[in-house]
Amino acid sequence: MAAHRREAFAEAGASRIVVGTAAIEDPELIGRLVDRHADGLAVSVDARIGMVTTTGWTETTDMRAVDLMQRLAVTGVPIVIYTNVSIDGTLQGLDLPSTEAVARAFGGDVIYSGGVGSLDDIRRLAKLRHRGLRGVIVGRAIYLGRFTLGDAMRAARDGTT
Repeated sequence: MAAHRREAFAEAGASRIVVGTAAIEDPELIGRLVDRHADGLAVSVDARIGMVTTTGWTETTDMRAVDLMQRLAVTGVPIVIYTNVSIDGTLQGLDLPSTEAVARAFGGDVIYSGGVGSLDDIRRLAKLRHRGLRGVIVGRAIYLGRFTLGDAMRAARDGTT
């Protein structure tokens, strides 16, 4: 999406703008969006084996996800949606070490996506709350009936105790 369209959405009152590939291709745009719309900005960081992907996961860059997370933190981005594209949609479970590393590198609020297949996965993610993990995107596991949204919410609460 072109920069002027993102700005138009923000000016029209969109409550949140999620920026993906532009965070890598146009770092100045992120700075401008933070200046104008910090409360309503999230950056989507997609990574395969620790390296940032762009253009709908079709291009793997030479930038490490942890490096991008540090750069976004310095820029003042308030929320990052981190997707481990290597395991997204597979239900195979988490890559907890890389998730913790990117959350630590960012130091702000992170929403995780990728590979969640069980309530135990959600409980393990909940234990990363001290690292800034604030949410998880679960799709396929709920769609396939592995657990309900209510089960997931309870697991997230239980995992923090």
